[in-house]
Amino acid sequence: MKVTRIVASKNLNSGKYKKLSDQASLLGKLRKEVWQHFGSVNGVGANHRQIRDAWVHSRNFAPLAAKAWKETLRDTLDDIKSYEDAAKKKVRKKINSRYKSDLEQKKYYRLLKGDQWTADPFLSRMMRKYKKHGKTSVCNQIIVENGVYKQFTGKNGLTWLKIPSLERRKMLCIPLNTNLRLKGCLRIILKDGVAYVHHTIEQKKFKECGNETLGVDKGYTEAFADSKGRFYGKGFGEIMTKDTKERNAKGKARNKLYQIVKKKPHKAANDLQV
Repeated sequence: MKVTRIVASKNLNSGKYKKLSDQASLLGKLRKEVWQHFGSVNGVGANHRQIRDAWVHSRNFAPLAAKAWKETLRDTLDDIKSYEDAAKKKVRKKINSRYKSDLEQKKYYRLLKGDQWTADPFLSRMMRKYKKHGKTSVCNQIIVENGVYKQFTGKNGLTWLKIPSLERRKMLCIPLNTNLRLKGCLRIILKDGVAYVHHTIEQKKFKECGNETLGVDKGYTEAFADSKGRFYGKGFGEIMTKDTKERNAKGKARNKLYQIVKKKPHKAANDLQV
């Protein structure tokens, strides 16, 4: 089982962040275009490879690298497919309530699954109801395919990520806050001067230790209590109560001063003079 993990850039300078943002902005325009063309009923059954091959011979995406726009096209079409699948789940419920015969249900389920619903009036009407024309405003993401990026270890022992830039044959080096070696396809999300790198790892499996079952309950007087009557974190409630009272008293005092300034500014000015 694969799970997503996130690492962030460390001390990424503004120049590199701007170059990444410029690239993500161009890819964002491509995302919007793909949603515009294929986010409606006209995009049903759209094939990534066919569209990619047609665009290779008919369009020029310079200065974007070929791998960058191709991966963005694939990722956006996957998003559209997920959006459509969510609509299909709702339509399946409508089929189940409208048709009581197993034979009829299987027929419409098959049409829906095989993207042949556009020829059926009922399915087409339902899909148009639940699948509105989608759109996107994402313009801060870069998809980097496996084999395109490189990695090396810096002097501080942390990993540096090298990805293609908008300049031909020039790579952008991104310092990360980890010493992990990244694998697979990466999703770089830019936010507030930081590049967050999303990557997938294989979920570790742990061997069973023991054959007993233990129940644990979270409490207030103590932090936890188990099914065998043992308590953990004794005195936890007293600490929380004391802290809550202090915060409550401080909040009341601050609110009193705020109300004086808000409702009686002249009185507040006299108090300040005193």
